[in-house]
Amino acid sequence: MFDHTDTDDMSCPIGVVNTGRSIWDTTNYQDQLNPRPVIGVLTQDCVSTSGRIFTADCTEDVGFVSAAYVKWLEASGALVHVVPLKTTHEDMTKLLQRDLSGLVIPGSGSWKPYYQALARHVVEEVVNGNVDVPVFGTCMGIEIMAKVLIDDDVLITTEGTSNVAMPMKILEKSSKMWKGLTEDLETAFENENVTLNAHKYGFRPDQCTSDMIITGTSVDSTGMTFVAAMEHVSLPIYGAQWHPEKIFEFPRSNPQKYDDTGIHTSRNALKASQFMGNFLVEQARMHKNRYTLLDKELSYSMNMRRVTSSYHIQNYYL
Repeated sequence: MFDHTDTDDMSCPIGVVNTGRSIWDTTNYQDQLNPRPVIGVLTQDCVSTSGRIFTADCTEDVGFVSAAYVKWLEASGALVHVVPLKTTHEDMTKLLQRDLSGLVIPGSGSWKPYYQALARHVVEEVVNGNVDVPVFGTCMGIEIMAKVLIDDDVLITTEGTSNVAMPMKILEKSSKMWKGLTEDLETAFENENVTLNAHKYGFRPDQCTSDMIITGTSVDSTGMTFVAAMEHVSLPIYGAQWHPEKIFEFPRSNPQKYDDTGIHTSRNALKASQFMGNFLVEQARMHKNRYTLLDKELSYSMNMRRVTSSYHIQNYYL
């Protein structure tokens, strides 16, 4: 987990070293692609109606974010701003309008009111035209997008999709998402178990509205086709029902959890994950926003502290 402690002590052994620096002079890089795109990742509730997640120090005031998302984005060339759990809707909008070049709405396994409310707010702000940075949702993230774009009751049960890697049929090859997709990687997507699914809900292509472009589909164990990837026809909304970041996650308590699917032994699974990360970061590079906060707000300035197999960040915001 990421542990954020407000301090100016340059020798502080625990917490953040506050350099007091911005990552750039904001007068630079205005007429070129952003060389330092900062993408936010929403944190999730440690305590929800379903109980406490992780250990006792992961309390109501603390959010967690899987390190896999940070590694995935950094591997594609982005810097990562971990969005505090209790960021207000107003502050979230300001971050997206001024500082962040993109946002990831991560997957989630249970009802988490702070995370879900903030995620919904973000999607609604994009739909309402108040925010125009690229927003990418995985698993629960794409499901929240579907609720906003289609209907709150859109989700249906998918069978045999919990911690299972499977192929994905590529659709709409002219979409933004698949720009630069090679024939070899397309073949891998469609014939190999390169997409790690970890969900029990989803939605079908026929449930989607005309402004949603279905870019990929997969089939559950009953033969039902569900949306595996999509983008909006005109808004910077993108999503995947599967988890491209999971390639960076190796469960300690159950090492065979993902290995049995073959995803961690597959070079093409890594290529599929990297392709999605590269796509999002490329979209972020084109955005006009330039990060104005100090670099202590970025993940690389935060010390890590182990909580089972995931990471968290103390609630903070400047």
